[in-house]
Amino acid sequence: MEDAAPTVVDALIAAFGGLTPTARALGHKHVTTVDGWRRSGRVPSWRWPEVLAGAKAKGVGLPEAVLEAARLSSQQPVGAEPSDDSAKRESGGDGPAVDAGKESAAARAA
Repeated sequence: MEDAAPTVVDALIAAFGGLTPTARALGHKHVTTVDGWRRSGRVPSWRWPEVLAGAKAKGVGLPEAVLEAARLSSQQPVGAEPSDDSAKRESGGDGPAVDAGKESAAARAA
């Protein structure tokens, strides 16, 4: 069985030097958040500012594919309902992403 193709998250983690250095550079005590990104293959849109700030603070050069993902993530219109790809984690924790927009829509319909 072939390994999956590297993702933007893999390139991001590699640029920082691994899971632990990435987590530490972004101010996370544990690697679970960054590992969640690796497993899902995406960084939530609301996390990109901390990624870019962490890279700048540590002098980490990010690959163009990572920078492009950050640019695309920031193009969601202000006030738009979050998509499945950019939903904030309602709890702010490291668990599965919760689409707060869908929950709000369901609550409005009730």
